[in-house]
Amino acid sequence: VPLVVAEKLIEKELCKLDETALPTLTDVHKFAWFEARSLELQPLEKDFYFKVKLLIKSISQEIKRDSSPELLRKLELVKSSFYDLVKSRVQKIVELAIARPTVDRTIIDKLTLEERELYIKLCDVVGEWFSSLRKFIER
Repeated sequence: VPLVVAEKLIEKELCKLDETALPTLTDVHKFAWFEARSLELQPLEKDFYFKVKLLIKSISQEIKRDSSPELLRKLELVKSSFYDLVKSRVQKIVELAIARPTVDRTIIDKLTLEERELYIKLCDVVGEWFSSLRKFIER
């Protein structure tokens, strides 16, 4: 079942989430750590952001049943590591689009679905801007 459909079924309590298919706090932290220290964009699964969203929802549901300090801390750490990862990746995606505003398949293959959309739009905008600037200068 596609994750988007699974999310709806889980919300309606028609099925349970297989948490083994989701990244863990350690996974998210590890990806953020590697991304921050690498000059190159590291590959991520195309549905990684969605899986992190499901992980956050799962932890939030656990907190509703048991609002222990450990669970609250876990939720904050997942969010913090995730945002660190996203910031590192967006910075690299912007730099790649500026350096070469033509969509590159090898880059696309390393991106999540959300990042692919961002990268393609950035390439279009930067490419159009460079093109209009070139026309302006050459007039």
